[in-house]
Order: sequence, then structure tokens, then C-alpha cells
Amino acid sequence: MPKNEEIRSFVLRTLKTFGAPAQEISEELVMAQVTVEHPPFIFGPPRLETVNLNLVFDPDHIPKYPGAELMISGSYRLNWMIEGLRKRGRITLGAVHYETNLRRWQREIQRLLPEDFPYFFFHKPVLLYRPFILANFIISNQTDERHDYAYSIGLDLVTGDYRPELHQDLHGYTVTQRLPAHGLREEAISIVDAVSACRDMAEAKASSYDQVWATEAKSRFEEELVFLQRYYESDMDEGFRARVEEIYSKFRPRTILRWINLAVLYLPEVNYTLQSLHGGTLPTAVYLPVGNRLQLIEETG
Repeated sequence: MPKNEEIRSFVLRTLKTFGAPAQEISEELVMAQVTVEHPPFIFGPPRLETVNLNLVFDPDHIPKYPGAELMISGSYRLNWMIEGLRKRGRITLGAVHYETNLRRWQREIQRLLPEDFPYFFFHKPVLLYRPFILANFIISNQTDERHDYAYSIGLDLVTGDYRPELHQDLHGYTVTQRLPAHGLREEAISIVDAVSACRDMAEAKASSYDQVWATEAKSRFEEELVFLQRYYESDMDEGFRARVEEIYSKFRPRTILRWINLAVLYLPEVNYTLQSLHGGTLPTAVYLPVGNRLQLIEETG
């Protein structure tokens, strides 16, 4: 379950995406003004209405704010915001379809098994579709110059594992908005949690970049400051201080992280029960074609 502060952060970013006025009254309460679309009456156009919302993020705070809406995982208003992001194209839904080809599946799995894996035969293949999230960001390092970097991160919504190479793995595959009719696995991780986790990874990536850009900006600031001091000489009045603040703002290093969009993708997974030729229990083979990965799941219980 996402933490209250994670949901609060997600809501504030979503309101900004909507262009909706929002005011953080306190850590407990956010007031926002949003436009709600009502279904058309018979053949008429949809009706738009501006609604003022009081949003709280902890059930214990509801009694303090009569009429406020609770923003927790699964709540109506939070799901409404997520659906709004989908409609705006900031969240897209898609799938990679995979044809049933038993020989191909078995051949690809055998290539990925350890060399010393016991002799076995394949039994009971099942084709499922596992949900992933792919988030795309722009990391912008800004001083008096600006350098933008694209960053993509994938997250398995069943296991919670990061897939930094997911965007690259999708090359060569066709993603369609038509979802498979059967075999869709349920998400174990909410979209709010996933977005928060992906943003954490993007922030970590931004922090890992070589900071030479900031060091060089500091040097340029110091050079300009020397020229400024020579110009004003001993007359360092308010005008001088204002100019120092101006050039400091110009050269001050800052990193800005912008979320571009994200996709919820259902990618194929092939589950095979492996039966040993010499008895004993073997793990279940879970083959993920996108990325050519194999997971061996030991039976528990």
C-alpha cells in the first residue's frame, strides 16, 4: 500500500498536470479546483462543471474537515485522477501479443537454463500476460546552460523488480492498445506506488550524473563576480548586491525532473511445469520473451 505522503505527492503532481489550481493548506489538507465532465443527456454535449475539492490523505483526519474527500489507494477520487491521466495520454495502456508456438517456447527456455540443469520434459504450458509500467522522464541540468537527458525505467507490477532496460527490450515488438482477451495477471503494486518508485529511480539517476556541469558553472559565476567587483570597486551598494543575486540566479546549478508519460504494458510470460526424468521436484519455468529472461520459481508450501 502506498504511504500517505506518496499519495499526496502523486495528487499534487496530477493536479499540476491537469492545470488545476491547488493550495496546500497544511500537511493534512489540500484544496483544489477541478473541472468534472458529466455524461451527455440523450444527444446533448457533455456538461462541464467546476468543483472545489478538499482532499485529505489520512482517515483519521476526515472528522476534522467535514465534506473532505479521502485520498487513499482504491478511493473514488484517486481512481478518477488516474483515469484522467489515462485520457490525457499521460498514461497509456497496451500489450505485446505472443503467438502460441510450443517448439519455439521450449527452444528459447532451454537456451536460458543452466548447463547442469537436470534432465526433464516440458509439461502444462500456460501463456499469461504480466503488467509492467514504463515511465519516461526528462532530466534537465540547468545553469546558464541547459542539458536535457531522456531517462526511461520499467517496473514489474507483479514482483516489484525494476527493469531499467525495458524500453530497449521493446524494440522489435509491436505494442497495441488491444488487450488480450484472457490471461491478464492482476497488479500487485498500485500505479501510485509504481509512479513513486519510478520517480525515486529517476532522482537517483539524476544524482549519479557527473557534477562537472555544476563545477564549471561555479567557475563561470566566480569569473563574472570578479568582473563585477572590479566594476563597482569600493562602491558595493544595493545595486552591487542586486547584480550579485542576479548572476547567482543565472549560474545556480539545479536539476529539474519532468515526467513525460508512462505506459501500463501487459507483456507475455510463458509458464511451464518441468517434470524430472529421474524423479524429484523441479522449479516452474517462467519465460519472459520481451527481454529474453527466464525465472525459475521454486515450489513453496
